Formats: sequence, C-alpha cells, structure tokens
Amino acid sequence: MCRGVAPAVLWIGGLTAGECLTVRAFRDLLSPRTVASAPVEETIRYSSWARFRADQAGQVSVDRSVPLAGTWQHADPLGLFWSMEPAATSADSSFAPGVVEVLLECRGAVVDRVALRLRPTLLSLAERVVADGAVAGAFAAPADGHRHPLLLLLHGSEGGDTASARPLARRFAARGYAALAPVYVSSWGRTP
Repeated sequence: MCRGVAPAVLWIGGLTAGECLTVRAFRDLLSPRTVASAPVEETIRYSSWARFRADQAGQVSVDRSVPLAGTWQHADPLGLFWSMEPAATSADSSFAPGVVEVLLECRGAVVDRVALRLRPTLLSLAERVVADGAVAGAFAAPADGHRHPLLLLLHGSEGGDTASARPLARRFAARGYAALAPVYVSSWGRTP
C-alpha cells in the first residue's frame, strides 16, 4: 500500500515487439554546504535509469515491468524516483524545484522527453548511512518535518550490505515511511 503517494504510471507504446527502451530521469536538488565558513547551496544533479523490453504489442508499462538493467531491479511504480543517485556529471542547467525530466531512448537516440512535476511527498527524502560501530545500515524518511511510521527492513539471508540497504530504505521512504535497513552481519564483527 502506498502511503500518501499516488503511484506513477508511465506507459510507452509504438515500439516493435521485443525492442529495448531505456528510460532516464534527471532531477536537480540544492545541497547546502560551507565554503570558507560561509553557507552556500550547490545544485546537484541526480539521475536514475532502467532498460525495458517491449511486449508483443510493442508496449512498456514502466510501473509494472521488471527492468532488464538499471538503478532498480523490480517492477515498481516509484523506482524511477527513489533509485536516483548523484550523477557523474554536474548540473549544466537547472530544472525547477520538484521537476523531473524523463528521457526515452531507443537504439541509442532520444526519441521523446517529458517534464514531470512531483507531488510534495516525493520532493525530498532525508537519508543517512548509519555506521556507528553498534549499528550499520541505511535510514531514509520523507523530509517533510512530520512523524512517519517506522519500518525495520531485514534484507538478504546473508545480512545484506550497505549498497543494497540504501535503495531499499529509499524505496519505502518514497512511500511515506521512515525506514531503517540494518546491515546485521556487522554485529558479528564483519565489515558491512
């Protein structure tokens, strides 16, 4: 069940059956930092992507299809948003707050683009990698100043790792929960 977030529906048609389509999303966020003892805000570009294969009717339903590759691995209507990571390149132009640019690529060329305006619940998440010795893992919650139900996410029969804990915590935070995904092998003295 989605808490406070309407699932995103992105449907693409007009493809050839079996054709691959890559969906890329970009978003700019202001990040506060200190330079020479003065607070400044830097624009950081975030991005996500997934590659899909069109069905027999030449269609891809991003919210219901499992990506072949990308920044998320399961069918998820919000994967395009919660799986964003800082991009390797800096933001050369800035998008308006709460806007995500989505590009559709076929055969290496951009075939369409659209700008999506996010609802306030998807605008930002508070995230933190936890590594204080006693507890290791990832925490994420909506950054709206409100209290949210907490989910303790136990992942992986081997105890998980920080790389898998972060996207898992973000996935549930995007649905309106405070989420802690611990890396529980660290309690046995192993490095998470």
